[in-house]
Amino acid sequence: MVEIKLISIILWSVTASLLMIFILISSSIYRVNKDKIFIYYAFYCFFLSAYVIYKFDFYQPYLDWIIERRNPAFGYMVQVTYHAFYMMFGIRFLEFHSYYPKIFKYLNLYSQVLIGISIFGILVHFLPFISRQIYSIFFLYIFLPIHLSLAFFIIIKSLKTKAFARYFFTTGSFLYMALSMYALFISLKVVNNPIPNWVDPIDFFYAAIILECLVFSYGLSYRIRLLHNQRLTFQKELEIAQQKMQEKLKEEINLQQKENLILLEQKQKQELITKVAFLQQKVLRSQINSHFIFNVLNSIKLFILENDAPKASLYLGKFARFIREVLDNSINDLTNLSDELKTIELYLNIEQMRFNDIFNYKIDIQEDLNLIRYPFPPLLLQPFVENALWHGLMQVEKDARLIIRVYADTGGLIIEIDDNGIGYNKSISTKKEGHQSLGLKIVQERIEHYNQSQQFEINYTITDKSDTGNNNGTIVRIILRDTIPIFV
Repeated sequence: MVEIKLISIILWSVTASLLMIFILISSSIYRVNKDKIFIYYAFYCFFLSAYVIYKFDFYQPYLDWIIERRNPAFGYMVQVTYHAFYMMFGIRFLEFHSYYPKIFKYLNLYSQVLIGISIFGILVHFLPFISRQIYSIFFLYIFLPIHLSLAFFIIIKSLKTKAFARYFFTTGSFLYMALSMYALFISLKVVNNPIPNWVDPIDFFYAAIILECLVFSYGLSYRIRLLHNQRLTFQKELEIAQQKMQEKLKEEINLQQKENLILLEQKQKQELITKVAFLQQKVLRSQINSHFIFNVLNSIKLFILENDAPKASLYLGKFARFIREVLDNSINDLTNLSDELKTIELYLNIEQMRFNDIFNYKIDIQEDLNLIRYPFPPLLLQPFVENALWHGLMQVEKDARLIIRVYADTGGLIIEIDDNGIGYNKSISTKKEGHQSLGLKIVQERIEHYNQSQQFEINYTITDKSDTGNNNGTIVRIILRDTIPIFV
């Protein structure tokens, strides 16, 4: 029976956990941003994790029967597959399509051919004249020399570009190739084995994967910063669109006859409002993609470095569910108040985990209210809750508390966001000079747009509790007037 060494079990467990986490992270980010870099890296981690599971000795008796004996091609072809996806990820991460378009085309075609060869190799292994030796010869003497040569070629070419990602890719790829090739040479007895008896050659391969994943985590952070810059670009587009639409409106008004002037003005204004609202939604989604995802990824990375894979997995699951809610609501002008509060509760739960429960929250809803019947703009409450956390509760040393109340009043439906932070006035005075909350500005413009287009009235007030003689803190009241149309 194969001896299972403790260091091998530890390295295998960390490697498998990291790969599973990066599969979920990359897939979630791809679903939000549709950036192919992340889906190719997710496929790379998926096939690499399949190979890692295949190589673990504890499961080997079962895998020998399921995979090794029934499919001798698996061990080699899965390696060819994950290397192909890694190359497809790398040439996009390094922006070869911009710097070297022809090289990008050929390398992408080469990767696709490798995937085709892998599928073909799996299919033909059933033929009686196909032996295992054919796969090992192909992998060791044909695939590895060609692929390593292309890998060094890509690294050399990337160093000549101005892409900042070259530092992450070069470092991660070099560590991975050095340690994995060393593990291969030791296992093939190409070099003498200078390692102690309590270490296996495959442990160097696991270490290579761990280091490569950690380096790429910084690459993910860099990619998220690029998304943040895109948010600033969207904001500039918003300003330019407003200016152009206003100029166009004036020109068209001047060309119209007097009897059509009022109608034309109303039409152009509505087009302007629609365009501005659309760009505002882009800015709002971009804010979530940059700031929020960047902070979540840093927290997940911290859990990983602290070897807390279960907490990282739980945190990632909540984060993925929140992103799914945001995506589901992003295509609709309206949701209902019940779903809005569920999304806000999920957001608070994520932030509470990230800050190790330094604050408590409660959502108190009047019992006889059916919130599903109340239409509500999606994510309208999120900026208010975020401000309460960051500019109020984060300044409190202990017993930080946030309460969201929903109840009916004579004037309509009331939503209160009550915190015991430092207070609205003090939070404004501590901000940098000239700072303005973009989130609340967009909220106000969204409310004005919905009040006009949906024909129901939403208003809000912000009160510093110290002004009324109470304790410190802030109360935000969102009022839905009785004229609101109710879903049937």
